[in-house]
Amino acid sequence: MRSKGGLPVAWPLAVFISVNVAFCSDDLSKSSTDLRHGYVHCGTEKNSPPVAVYEYPCSAKPVAELRCGEAVDVFSREGPWLKIRSGDKSERYISFYSVSYSKKYYLPIDLSAEGTSKPDCRAFLAKLPTHDPVAIYQPDPEYSEEGRRAKVSGMVVLSLTVGTDGLAHDITVTKSLGHGLDENAVRSVQEWRFEPAAENGKPVTARITVAIDFAIDK
Repeated sequence: MRSKGGLPVAWPLAVFISVNVAFCSDDLSKSSTDLRHGYVHCGTEKNSPPVAVYEYPCSAKPVAELRCGEAVDVFSREGPWLKIRSGDKSERYISFYSVSYSKKYYLPIDLSAEGTSKPDCRAFLAKLPTHDPVAIYQPDPEYSEEGRRAKVSGMVVLSLTVGTDGLAHDITVTKSLGHGLDENAVRSVQEWRFEPAAENGKPVTARITVAIDFAIDK
């Protein structure tokens, strides 16, 4: 405060108030900032099989299973694996392709595999940088009553595309047995689950041929 002509003069005082506003968003809009939360994705069909969980990357035997839609916290990506924590608070490993941001459809967790500090199977993958799809769940088809009455045996051959989601798409019959067996073969393969093909360490779609064998029980 300064004096002018014997009278005090007051300078205006400016007060700045900073206000932090938090915005709420739905599950998908959070994905751009929340890279550590997702849901187990098993596929689009009803009664999908559970997903195996491992104690350590490249373990030969699973130690637990998680059902579709279960929430998981994601710590990091280690090659083809995600290090997660599920409802029982244990820290384990699950396939990268089995966790999605969304419960409604497959939206992969956007985490880079580069720069991870833990062992992550990269030495193993370096020996097999490119591979075809591998069936990891393949229920047997039902034998049709019409085929059983006609005593038909043989193979139905299917051509299909395995997507990066591990599901069979665009299934066509290239060798038919008829008698309802072709339809049963297609329905069965629609329930199969695959480890997607990889090219230079990245998942890719691949066209493959599958033979389904039908034999009448003696």
